[in-house]
Amino acid sequence: MLISAESYYDDTRMMDIRIMGSLGLTDDDLADLLQIEGIESAYGGYTADVFCSGDEQRVVRLIAYLDQVNLPTVAEGRLPDNMQECFVDSRFLETSGYQIGDTISFKSGDETELDSILACNTFRIVGCGHLPYYMDLSRGTGTIGNGKLQGFVLVKPEAFALDYYTEIYICLVGAKLLNSYDEAYK
Repeated sequence: MLISAESYYDDTRMMDIRIMGSLGLTDDDLADLLQIEGIESAYGGYTADVFCSGDEQRVVRLIAYLDQVNLPTVAEGRLPDNMQECFVDSRFLETSGYQIGDTISFKSGDETELDSILACNTFRIVGCGHLPYYMDLSRGTGTIGNGKLQGFVLVKPEAFALDYYTEIYICLVGAKLLNSYDEAYK
């Protein structure tokens, strides 16, 4: 199982380190990180925890799809081509009642206006699948609702209206040659 997981991590170009910044991360932060010895690449990304419109209990993490790192595996359909399309977690699709071709919209879980986070709020579901950092049944903890994420939704980066990154994904020099479960990788 560990060999299969390692192969999956490599095939999907899973990050080695994730930096999260609730106050925002900038292009200057990216440039500074790239000056650190051992960092091969760094990519700025956007995320936001939101409620599915009309369902106060269903919290998902919106994630900007980047084609350089953390590549999704498509189970059905395809990845988004424009900022009004989305790709959803297969588990979310199974449990939510949504189907490929449906439209989905979101709302903020706090006093933040959603249009300060997203450039558009309604998306057409064009595919479903998996992300390398959600290999188990848990989708992690969120910042709104009961704290439990029900799934992820990938959108194009331009669907976000933020002028800062919320996460930076780092790949380390030589890390793909190592087994991520060995001491040498740690």
